[in-house]
Amino acid sequence: MQKSALLLSLAASLVLTGCVTTWDAQKTTVIPTSVGIIHNPKVRVAYALPSIQRSLLKHDIESVVCETEEACKDQDFILKYVAYHTWDIAMYLKEAELWLYQDGKLIGTSKLHTYPWNLTKWANNEERMENLVDELLGKKIDK
Repeated sequence: MQKSALLLSLAASLVLTGCVTTWDAQKTTVIPTSVGIIHNPKVRVAYALPSIQRSLLKHDIESVVCETEEACKDQDFILKYVAYHTWDIAMYLKEAELWLYQDGKLIGTSKLHTYPWNLTKWANNEERMENLVDELLGKKIDK
């Protein structure tokens, strides 16, 4: 009986240690005051773009959304993004990534990946998108 309980505890702890959301960022050292965001029509996550813009504003960074890169050619800083959600009882943000460019050169990235067995995957997905911007810029803003 004790052996079974010990094995069950060990198995549960191994499973729960795998319940993670990974964050990976190459933080930018240059903080823009204005960013052109290239709209990604393939992103079906409705809250992605508004969450990015809200987070940029918290960092005192203005943003303009452009339908094409050509439309953003007057911007010194360009932000591109992807976001994917999936279903598991409810929709959750599975993966998202941001790329920040200055004058055509990649200067920062931020990536989120939520594993399917993660018990926190149903957390506030809009906040997760905002956290991606925080990670990209290397600072958390509580406004």
